Amino acid sequence: MRDARALFLCLAFAACSADRAPPAPIGVTTQGIQRIPCATTPDCRARGGACLANVCTADNECAIDADCAPREVCTIDNNFGGLCGVPATTPIAGPAWSCTADVDCPTAQVCTRGSCGLAQTVTPTVAPPPPPPPGCQVDADCASGEICRADNVCVTHPWACTTDADCDPRGGYICTNGQCGVATSHGCNAQNCPCDVFANNCAFGMRCYPFGPATSDGQCFVPGSRSAGDPCVEPPFGEPESCGLGLVCVAESEDDPTGICYQLCETDLSCPSSQICHAITEPSSGLTADWGLCTAPPPPPPPVPCDALAQDCSAATDLCAPVDIGSNVCVPAGSGADGSACTQASDCSEGLACVAYAGASPQITYWTLLQAYIDRGGGTCKTLCAPGPACAGGQSCDPISGSNTGISRSDVGVCH
Repeated sequence: MRDARALFLCLAFAACSADRAPPAPIGVTTQGIQRIPCATTPDCRARGGACLANVCTADNECAIDADCAPREVCTIDNNFGGLCGVPATTPIAGPAWSCTADVDCPTAQVCTRGSCGLAQTVTPTVAPPPPPPPGCQVDADCASGEICRADNVCVTHPWACTTDADCDPRGGYICTNGQCGVATSHGCNAQNCPCDVFANNCAFGMRCYPFGPATSDGQCFVPGSRSAGDPCVEPPFGEPESCGLGLVCVAESEDDPTGICYQLCETDLSCPSSQICHAITEPSSGLTADWGLCTAPPPPPPPVPCDALAQDCSAATDLCAPVDIGSNVCVPAGSGADGSACTQASDCSEGLACVAYAGASPQITYWTLLQAYIDRGGGTCKTLCAPGPACAGGQSCDPISGSNTGISRSDVGVCH
């Protein structure tokens, strides 16, 4: 009796449950997942995945993180219940579709190298903020081309402006020809002179321009934009056309304001390695300035002519060597004796020349100063002689030819 009543209650409960929970619509499971109905896999284009048992499924479905591969998490999904994917990203239903173009892929996916997936977003690279400018007390504390601003910051061209408002907010400066400067006419007054050319102790936005032989004889002007080697106009005739920081406009004549920008210097160390600090003489006073200009070094002096037979070089350690037709130069004497090998004139002792065998005709041997012969066949130190019977020991005074002419010298030869 008890078993029959239990069976009746069970059947009654089942009937009641069927009345209260109607059948789920197509695609909706008893777990509340809104499955996408399909007949073939292309019907799953809305989300991806594959068509299995007339619903879209994914091979990376999950219920908890433990269902996923290492370093993946399970993210709740309305159509698949859950999808495994990398943390903090939007997971997509697998397997990935093959493709040749974006139209072959599920919605919101793109075709990349033959496989569909979410578009890759590139995180923009944020450049680190620039380092703070170095502090300074004077211009010498800053790099080349910079000045020490009044707020003790090294800056390059802080005086560029378009309006007066762009100039020093403390006032007293105006924008003239795109440069901030004092609101006064140029000339020597308490505001812009005297100043020191190298200390550049001018007001903000100005530079000290040399106006005398002493470095402290400068006057303050707004710097121009011209660089070393550029044509320029001396201040105050044209501010934008004048030279920039550390430069001075040097003209050919005092009556001509146009010139060339040169770098100012105190010593050779202030100049580029290929230049020297050239001293300047102040035209009006004849005094040599405490500052100079960086210029190319002067060409070496021409060789002092000498007599190869007289060996009349002024330095006792030099010898007079023939080098070409009618040309002799003084070079440091070597120690090579007559008959010694040589590669240059200074390998030989005084009174000898470094020559190479050039050929022979009956009773005459020819020698040459041509370096190619000396390098190729080896030079020999030979005693210099005057043409004629001037050699000892039965030797003759053989002719020598110039460096590349092949013409024999008539004033000097070598004993052989």
